[in-house]
Order: sequence, then C-alpha cells, then structure tokens
Amino acid sequence: MQTDQVKKIIFLHQRYLTGQAGGRCANLQNADLAKLNLDGVDLRTVQASGVRFNDASLRLADLSKGDLFGAHFERADMRRANLLGADLRGILCRNKAGRRGHGKCRPPARRHLRRGRGHH
Repeated sequence: MQTDQVKKIIFLHQRYLTGQAGGRCANLQNADLAKLNLDGVDLRTVQASGVRFNDASLRLADLSKGDLFGAHFERADMRRANLLGADLRGILCRNKAGRRGHGKCRPPARRHLRRGRGHH
C-alpha cells in the first residue's frame, strides 16, 4: 500500500472518529505498512487483521478496540501504544534480538493503561 493511500485512509478515519461527513472506518486488512512512521496516529476501532507493521514506528499510536487479528509487529516500535480492548489473537511479534512471540506481544508501557492506579 502506498504512503499516500495510507494517509488518505487515516484522514478519513479521523473524520469517522469525530463524526464528520465523509468519514469512514479504516480498513487496512492485509496491508503492508512495514517501515511506516505511524507515531501518534489515532486508529481506534481500525480493521487491521493480517496487517504487516514490521519495522514500523507506532509510538503513542491508539489502536484500542481495533481488529489486529493475525497482524505482524516484527521489530515494531510500540512504546506507549494503546492496545486496550484490541483483538490481539494470533499476532506475531519479534524483537530486534530475534526473539519470537505468537499472541504474546505486550507493549513495554502497558502499565500506564491500567485504570484506578497512579495519578489521574
């Protein structure tokens, strides 16, 4: 998928999330988003099953309640990404050291997602 296509899909998704005319829920199923910078992108409720996020940067991205079934996050930078409520079944993660994890990928900063703890 071309970068311009991804930008357009994200733009329309933002309109969808804010209830603006012409917006639609992003459908990125089976797209190759490898090496893209998606830092801070709001993709809540995204349809992204089978997407390849390999080597992508997803720092502070919001993928909460998204369908990420079978997505690949090999060497992806997911620091402080929000995956709360997302479908993470069958995901594949591999860090820079080559260690693998099937369906066991957890962003390193998951602690900040817990409610009722710490400061508000």
